[in-house]
Amino acid sequence: MRLWLVSAQDKPALAQAYSAYMAELVPHEVQITPDPYFDLYWQEPSDRFPYVFGDGKPEGFAFIRRPDEPDLEFEMAEFCIYTAGRRSGIGTHILRDISKRHPGRWEVSVLMTNAAGLAFWPKALRATKVQDLRMQEDDISRDYRFTAT
Repeated sequence: MRLWLVSAQDKPALAQAYSAYMAELVPHEVQITPDPYFDLYWQEPSDRFPYVFGDGKPEGFAFIRRPDEPDLEFEMAEFCIYTAGRRSGIGTHILRDISKRHPGRWEVSVLMTNAAGLAFWPKALRATKVQDLRMQEDDISRDYRFTAT
């Protein structure tokens, strides 16, 4: 299993996967085309990290960014495991790799309508052995803050 940054030349393939992910995540919302944040991942390379992961071929992606909050160093903006790889352990494995590449204070927000994400993140964070794990939620999202070492 490998984790790599997406080059500008591979951006169109990722854009298709991202569009499908957004349609799955928020199926009843009209999608903005193009997403105003998507292109920023290639315009701000020191603050945004567009990763793809897989074993020989892409099996998912993770968009990481540096938020403008003084007590946070990283935010998992998007995290998607393609359908065929779900419930296989890929997500936890990649989360460990991401944590090693980007140690520090993190936040992950999960929409309350994302049942798969709500089930995945607590288990994956415990398996990754993050520190100082805290959870807060409202009607829209469940937010996890933690330290990755």
